[in-house]
Amino acid sequence: MLRSTLNAIDAFVRASREDPRAINLSFAEREMEQDEEAVKAGRLMRQKEEAYQEAIKYYGENGKEASSALKEFYEAKSKLDSLPSVKAYQQAYNELHFAYIEADSIIFGPFREKRRCHK
Repeated sequence: MLRSTLNAIDAFVRASREDPRAINLSFAEREMEQDEEAVKAGRLMRQKEEAYQEAIKYYGENGKEASSALKEFYEAKSKLDSLPSVKAYQQAYNELHFAYIEADSIIFGPFREKRRCHK
C-alpha cells in the first residue's frame, strides 16, 4: 500500500507541474516580475504597509496617523491591483488555487468527516 500511495503522489506531482493552469501561473508571474511599473507599485505598497504597521504600533488603530497611513496603503494596493500584469497573475493564481482546493477536498475530505462508532 505504501508503494502505491507513493506512486499516486508522484503522479499527482507530475500532473500538477504539467497542468496548463500551473504553466499559465508561471508565465503570468514572470510577466509581472518583468513589469517595472508593477515592481515599483509593489515596493510602494510594501512601504505604505510598513508605515501603516508603524502608525498602529505608535498611535493605535484609532489614531489619526494610522487612519491616514491606512488610506495611503489602500491607495497603493489599489494601484498595484489595477495593473494588467497583476490582474493576469491574480486570475491565473485563482484558477490554480481553486484546482488545488478541489484536489484537497477529494484527497483529504474523507479524513475531515466526523466518524461515529456504531454499536
